[in-house]
Amino acid sequence: MKIKNKFFIILPLLLASCNPINNSNDIVEIQGNLQMEVNSTQQLTLSKEIDNVIWSSSNDFIARVKNGLVTAYNVGNVIIEAKYDDKVASFNIEVIKSLNINSLNSLLSILNENNEASYQEIHYIEQASNSKTEEKLYRFNNNYYIDKKEDYVTALGQQVKNNSQEFYGEYNDYCYDLNIGNNSYVNKKKIVEENAQDNEISKSDLNNKLNQSIYLNRFLTKFNESYTGYVDTKDIIVESVIDKDVKTKYTSFSKHVWDNKVNCDYKTFISDFVFDLNGKLKSIDYQFNNYGDDQYNIESDKLNDDAEVKEYSSVKIEFLDKNSLVASPIVPTNYFVNEIKQATYQNEIKVGDILVNKNIKANSYLPSTALDYDNIEIYDVVNPSDRVVISYEDGVYTASSQGEATLKIRMKNSLDVTYSLKVEVK
Repeated sequence: MKIKNKFFIILPLLLASCNPINNSNDIVEIQGNLQMEVNSTQQLTLSKEIDNVIWSSSNDFIARVKNGLVTAYNVGNVIIEAKYDDKVASFNIEVIKSLNINSLNSLLSILNENNEASYQEIHYIEQASNSKTEEKLYRFNNNYYIDKKEDYVTALGQQVKNNSQEFYGEYNDYCYDLNIGNNSYVNKKKIVEENAQDNEISKSDLNNKLNQSIYLNRFLTKFNESYTGYVDTKDIIVESVIDKDVKTKYTSFSKHVWDNKVNCDYKTFISDFVFDLNGKLKSIDYQFNNYGDDQYNIESDKLNDDAEVKEYSSVKIEFLDKNSLVASPIVPTNYFVNEIKQATYQNEIKVGDILVNKNIKANSYLPSTALDYDNIEIYDVVNPSDRVVISYEDGVYTASSQGEATLKIRMKNSLDVTYSLKVEVK
């Protein structure tokens, strides 16, 4: 149904305004609505009847006026003027995006224009018959932090939980791609203006990556498959209600009758979209149900009364303007330091042992791959002043005598991320 008419029944009560313009004793005011939707019109009037009025718009791209009739074309602010008897009355109008989302194409247009970078926090939950993924994204300036949780069922029927945290963004003139989980890694690239080389990233490429859509693109893939691959637009039912927000529901189905004229694949798709009154997306709720091929009665052309869903999936996305956190919870350099603090040598070090990176492992601390043997290295050693406990020659560190020494450890691809590890040789 169309919602524009409902909307403007309220607008005159909320937004009607009179704009006094001059300080003479004979003030003439322009009367009308201060807000209009794109592609809408309204007739402005003067508070007094005046002949020979010349109407004009400050920006014909946003709105045009003829004999007081204003037509809105694009989002923005515009000033409408009425000139008479060497005097001018003016009226400010704000043109907003149309709230009438009564077609699939208009909805897809709004979704594709949505800029996730304008939101400070986004919650994404995707659930299927045998898996669940939860992600929360927090933005801080040009950085964003992702708190991710995945639950899924293996082929053996055992539930496995993977919890990971991800961070991507700028820190001290470097771009960090950081993951803490069962497959941890830290990638670091220096930010340059242009012509990026190995282990560098240009400012423009970084900005593109920071602004790329993560959740909406993932959802749109599912949504497009549901509403353009299986069904015709005539099968879409749209319900729009204006209250505090604008809610639009798309309900559809697909059915495919087998050649035997007995079996029929049947699926349903339900999508709820919530926008605020300025057309900004607030949430998406999508659900897919698959009833299989043996629960649809072809003769009566409906699902059996006792039909049960065999496979389902759902996506819920919430877009928030404010962060629930006050600061980015991860500083890339702290990540490596905290891992090394938990590190120890796998076996007791004895005189004559050769120290290699593979001896360093996390001690009862996940993720063990945080100390990826291919990515860390011992780059220096500090011995006591009276003797050499650990010697270094031709790239090899060797335990030479009993005592304590300090190893300097760093990540090969992040040379400024270092830590000191005390070891004892027996």
